Amino acid sequence: MRKIGINAEIGFGIDNMEMLRRIKDAGFDAVFPGWHEDAPLAEWKREADRLGLEMPFVHAPFSKIEWIWEDDPLGDQVLDTQIKCVDACADAGVSVVVCHIYKGFGKEEKPTEHGFARLLRLLDHAASRSCRIAFENTEGDAYLDATLKRFWEHPATGFCFDSGHELCYNRGNDLLGLYGGRLIATHLDDNLGISGDSIFWTDDLHLLPWDGVVDFERVAKRLQAVGFDGILMFELTVKSKPNRHENDAYSEMGCDVYLKEAHRRAVRFAKLFE
Repeated sequence: MRKIGINAEIGFGIDNMEMLRRIKDAGFDAVFPGWHEDAPLAEWKREADRLGLEMPFVHAPFSKIEWIWEDDPLGDQVLDTQIKCVDACADAGVSVVVCHIYKGFGKEEKPTEHGFARLLRLLDHAASRSCRIAFENTEGDAYLDATLKRFWEHPATGFCFDSGHELCYNRGNDLLGLYGGRLIATHLDDNLGISGDSIFWTDDLHLLPWDGVVDFERVAKRLQAVGFDGILMFELTVKSKPNRHENDAYSEMGCDVYLKEAHRRAVRFAKLFE
């Protein structure tokens, strides 16, 4: 069966070192954490190795990431944070960094040469550290499309496919059909689609598969069609978005019961590849 993994920060307030052990006990093969400047990533990686958990990628910070496109010194600070994340990953022995390249809603999408110049610096630095950048589909379709087209041939360029984002941020467009040739990471999760008249972050629920309306049978077929043979990684949370309650029942399960259920759903998805 295909290897399956899950994010470390699922929302029970348990520190990552302990969460790694619980994820292993639940039966998962792999894990990915989010990085911040005080994160003891090397310690997490050593503990994952000791437990026999693979750590194929780390998620970079995305606060203020939209500034990377602006003619403003803050864009350079945001880039510096991404570069620090690459260095931390390379030092810890993790070869892929998942990055958002835009954050925000309701604004006209205008990719800029300022942004392309910064992203080229990021990609060149990643290549120098034997890392790759997996640009994730989030809001801001035009930024992702322009970035992947501009840097498609760069050796450090990759794509991270988020099944939930495709439905609630990207209007259900087949992003694997567009960018599957650069696919190196997955975030598998569910939601209920776009609930209002416009796209907004509160629809990004990160539910367990089959608790929403994502067609996971179709997702599996599309992953197979582009030849993805990597770890099937899930990105889930037990925290409901503001004024929403879809995830509330997960919190009530308790961590270990929730992880066991997440593992059961992940196995169900992995069996679609057999």
